[in-house]
Amino acid sequence: MVRFFTDTISLQEACSLLRVSRPTFNKYRKKYKLKEFCRGRHVFFFRMELVKKILIPENTIVESSNLIFDDCNVDHLEASSNIFDLRGISNVDEFGAMSLICLFKKRLYFAEQKVLILVKNSISCRYLKSIGFFDELKRGSSNLFINDEEIEGGTLLPPENILRLTSLGYKGAEKKILEQLYSNLQDQGFSENLCSRLGWALGELADNAHTHAGSPCFMTIVGRPAKPKEPKFLCISIGDIGDGISGTLKTNPKYQNLSDLEALCLSFKSTVTSWDDIAERGKGLNDLLAIGKGNQAWVRVECNGISLFFDFGKIPFETKVREASTKTAGTRFSLVLIDANFIDVSRAEIDLMIEKIMREQI
Repeated sequence: MVRFFTDTISLQEACSLLRVSRPTFNKYRKKYKLKEFCRGRHVFFFRMELVKKILIPENTIVESSNLIFDDCNVDHLEASSNIFDLRGISNVDEFGAMSLICLFKKRLYFAEQKVLILVKNSISCRYLKSIGFFDELKRGSSNLFINDEEIEGGTLLPPENILRLTSLGYKGAEKKILEQLYSNLQDQGFSENLCSRLGWALGELADNAHTHAGSPCFMTIVGRPAKPKEPKFLCISIGDIGDGISGTLKTNPKYQNLSDLEALCLSFKSTVTSWDDIAERGKGLNDLLAIGKGNQAWVRVECNGISLFFDFGKIPFETKVREASTKTAGTRFSLVLIDANFIDVSRAEIDLMIEKIMREQI
């Protein structure tokens, strides 16, 4: 809960927030029975009350927003400038949570703007609370105003949760987390094979985020139960609030004239990197797709308003270009892995696959 005085605004600020004249606001004071208090000669009001009662009353909200792996857009939740309404979310998963945390953290830290977020005691908001979303959101965020105290229930993790939404603030932080993950994964019945591949994939994604984003990255891992006698699924989502893969790649003069879509696609080739050629870097993203393809998994990668969706479970596999879940700068990865054997896929095979995608999609 925010402290008392941080959630209050002056009469002039209240008029500005609601975009009304002072006489109109005086009418609102009586109509909505607004709480107010005085400090000296000045009158103050409660920011959250003004938004909930006047600007975005709850009776105008329709639960229709899906924030899930295959259908996610979070930008439309901005009901007014830097005011976001999560009360209409009907369904949310870990990828939706990752998109939200990246959007909010970018506003709070880089733009240094005040951000107000409305939530309610719904199933979706309780899920966000259970995976640690609000705890992570409020960490170090002095410009945040949120009514999450209205969400009931404890903070116990749901049974399928492997890793709460967590920030990795420094390079190598994922190694410590992996030590705790293996026992959790095995307790839930995941195989040694998947655990070892998971560790490698997380290391690649986190290293890429820290190396190129220059900012913390966020991670969450959720196990998904399957039907009887079918393998389980493991959903991994990682995001950062840096310049994005395509923006970073174009810092290399060789690729500076590429479109964002061209740069995003090309970044998966094993010979392409933002580093100088002498550095011999650039294989991490290629290897990531090799894991996805070898596992017949789903992979979603997005940055700078563009999303690439790989469905390796289909034969032949399918690739779609979509709008990203948010136009917020940064990169977001999500993998849905199957707890099954992995087939080795070479870097050369992924290179050929990317060349084919670029011919067909660009």
